[in-house]
Amino acid sequence: MTSRHLTISSDDARQTTIVDELTQIEYHIDTPFKWFSRPTTTISKAPCRQQDDHSGLNLDSEIIATIEWHALRATVFHIGNRVVSSRNFIPSREHLSRERHFIGPDMISYFWKLDTGVPSLQVEGSLELYRDDNSDTCIASYKRGEVRVFDTRDPGCLEITPEGEHMIDMIVITFVYVEKLRMDMEARARALASGGTSSP
Repeated sequence: MTSRHLTISSDDARQTTIVDELTQIEYHIDTPFKWFSRPTTTISKAPCRQQDDHSGLNLDSEIIATIEWHALRATVFHIGNRVVSSRNFIPSREHLSRERHFIGPDMISYFWKLDTGVPSLQVEGSLELYRDDNSDTCIASYKRGEVRVFDTRDPGCLEITPEGEHMIDMIVITFVYVEKLRMDMEARARALASGGTSSP
């Protein structure tokens, strides 16, 4: 069995479409803009994909999770009938840690390793998902696309190894969350490097 290579169409993980190697839509992530209420991300899976569906989804799409983002308290995940805060679902084990741990559907512990890169040197950040058992088994990794002319960027790639095939939904759900965290960390690092401040 070979690794899966999923293309992330947008640099914003909260507003993107994920397609497989045959450009078939696998997931759609949507975060509508709201003026006076908390933003909520909906993660939908398209089990019956249609290439000619211009909406990005079809009538058979299934909402697998929503994420309510909060600035002053913990973000909240709705996964099936489960409602859980980020502090309980995908916590960091140490203050300022760049790792986020969660229990997979197989009851095994995993962790995402967040790398912000070096923005001042144009070194891109990345994400890597490992099994939390000291085996250094990489389950998934994400690399952003290269920057091209006029500051445009190629789509990023989420690679999932055969060891993660049984929990792709969970990988996608947690990816959306940790990539948002990583982007926020990168923005703060870029602001500090330039002598400015970044908004929360």
